[in-house]
Amino acid sequence: MPKFKAEATELIATDGIEALVVYLIDHPGAGDVIPGSGGVRKLRWAAKGKGKRGGARIIYLYVVIAARVYLIRWYAKNVKTDLTADEKKQLRQIAAHLKGAQ
Repeated sequence: MPKFKAEATELIATDGIEALVVYLIDHPGAGDVIPGSGGVRKLRWAAKGKGKRGGARIIYLYVVIAARVYLIRWYAKNVKTDLTADEKKQLRQIAAHLKGAQ
């Protein structure tokens, strides 16, 4: 997850990433499923100096059978408001790969 780590460290402190992981362990179905993404979800999360609403967006996949959460993307809302059709296609491919790896 090198891309996720690079994006996350720009937006939040290390303890914030740990808090996110703990939150997703307790609430793996949090956030909204992104239509056309193969089950990938988007979650609002507070970023440095911002609340949830204007903060970051976490893109992740929860695989029920394996009870695993895969962190895929992290971006600031003020930088990117929504995912493109091409990005959703890429997420579908990633989701299919991760689900098949179980």
